[in-house]
Amino acid sequence: MRLKGIDSIRFICAGVVLFGHYGSPPLLSDAYDYIFAYKVLHGIYNCLFNGPAAVVIFFIISGLVIHYPYVDGKEINLPEFYLKRYTRVILPMLVITLLAFFIGNISEPTGVFWSLYAELIYYTLYPLILTFKKYISLFKLIMIFYVIGLLLILFIPFKNTGSYVDLGNSLTWVIGLPCWLTGVLLAEQVRKQTKNVTLVRLMFQRSLSFGITILMMVAHFHLYLSNMLLLNLLLIPYYYWLRDEIDYYKVNTPNRYLEKAGKWSYSLYICHPLLLIFIIINNLIDSTNLWLYWTTVTSCAFIFSYVFYLLIEKPTHKLAQKINIG
Repeated sequence: MRLKGIDSIRFICAGVVLFGHYGSPPLLSDAYDYIFAYKVLHGIYNCLFNGPAAVVIFFIISGLVIHYPYVDGKEINLPEFYLKRYTRVILPMLVITLLAFFIGNISEPTGVFWSLYAELIYYTLYPLILTFKKYISLFKLIMIFYVIGLLLILFIPFKNTGSYVDLGNSLTWVIGLPCWLTGVLLAEQVRKQTKNVTLVRLMFQRSLSFGITILMMVAHFHLYLSNMLLLNLLLIPYYYWLRDEIDYYKVNTPNRYLEKAGKWSYSLYICHPLLLIFIIINNLIDSTNLWLYWTTVTSCAFIFSYVFYLLIEKPTHKLAQKINIG
């Protein structure tokens, strides 16, 4: 029961996270920033890849795909559900952690794990959320946890770096929970009804969502606003955009190459920091030649991630699928 087009979005989002960490292609330099128009163009270009916003999309999609099979009331086999989800996520994480240990730097290669810790918590809470939604609407649940997140930001002491993860691994999941619940709400909407979405409408939604994402990054860097306050505001445009994506691809065929690449987007997401740190530690590539450095590092990241998918993620996925607890 797979939603067409979702894997493509996953792969694009994983690429956005990668480019957010590796940097944009070095098309523009700061050599002409004394020209105002060029400086504005340069600034916008540097805001094209909003990695944290891409993680918000990951959260929404996660809630969507987890809840989609159960919208009609299908009973959950809890031991099997938990074991499948934990196996699928945790085993690749353990391999990356082990590799990070061998290269001598665990903290930076596993820096993206904060979102995976949150995902694991959401999977754990999912049966409880199903119980809650019998008595309170999903929209109200989203608003309740949105307010709880704001209260945490106001009253919990933390070092404000502007990051979405400033509350640490123990509390960031609360900030991200409205995003995940938005995916649950989206699953119910797209499972129960379908809208007629034209390509023109879809392109408008894509452009609008992307434009707002850029504005959020500009506000973050130039107005010094925290991503904890900014990124959850993207839930509304992302909800309507993703709903149109799903409805459009119910009757249209997505790009097959992106769909195939989306199957190893998880590997790309968790592998690219490890590769970058490994290259930096061992000074493997001349960083003075920007184009050579960026092209080589980026190409290696995609190759390494795909190999990791074949050797680790794909077998882990197959193992999870074989789990059957009667």
